[in-house]
Amino acid sequence: MSGFTKLVPEIVQSSIWNESAEVRVLWITLLAIKDAEGYVRGDVRTLARIANITEQHATEGLNKFQEPDSNSHTPDNDGRRIEAAPGGFVILNHHLYREKDHKEEHAKYVRKWREQRDMKKCESHVNHPSASASVSASVSASDLKGGCKGETPKTFKQWDAKDLSNAVKAIGEVLDAEQQQAFIDYWTEPMASGKPRMSGEKAWDTKRRMGTWARNNEKRYNRGGNNGQQKQRDTGEYPEDIKPKIIIHGG
Repeated sequence: MSGFTKLVPEIVQSSIWNESAEVRVLWITLLAIKDAEGYVRGDVRTLARIANITEQHATEGLNKFQEPDSNSHTPDNDGRRIEAAPGGFVILNHHLYREKDHKEEHAKYVRKWREQRDMKKCESHVNHPSASASVSASVSASDLKGGCKGETPKTFKQWDAKDLSNAVKAIGEVLDAEQQQAFIDYWTEPMASGKPRMSGEKAWDTKRRMGTWARNNEKRYNRGGNNGQQKQRDTGEYPEDIKPKIIIHGG
């Protein structure tokens, strides 16, 4: 014996439930021991022993199940429930419930897969903004929808210093630690509205912005020398000939 059978609510509403307790027990026993093809191995004596009923009641039940039943909820085979087969019996409506079980199991698998997928999205987009650091420059904030279980992940316009810091550290190699902090301080500086500077941008790609920052640092060093570099590190400000380019081109 292998597999299993789900007891559906309809069983207590079927005409079988109008029969004696022994007949009902025999029917549930047949459902419990049938294989994946609906086959039940055993003769009257074996089935009586398994169902823990007398052979007389087993015979009565098996005969009942092979007779037409106009009150059956399954009109196939004129309401007959089983058919004699070599070495046992075959449950005739087995395929109907087997197909239903398969569809339910498949639907359950799909639901579980989607929940796991959404959970991964939630972890990467909501809990770890660094994972979405490289938002394409061609994608606007209004396009950054999605998330898990109805939540909308943060867009860069909603990031605070911690979020940007996570994104920067996830990329890391573009800037050294000192430059990373200067980058974070600059883009999270509050504007007149109180929101960080980066929230005023139309689109955001952290890696590209960091690359532009690094190139501008190199230009500033070449043009302003060590004094210009020291000024930027000490004050967070750019020399005047470089700063406008950062504001305009940013990434």
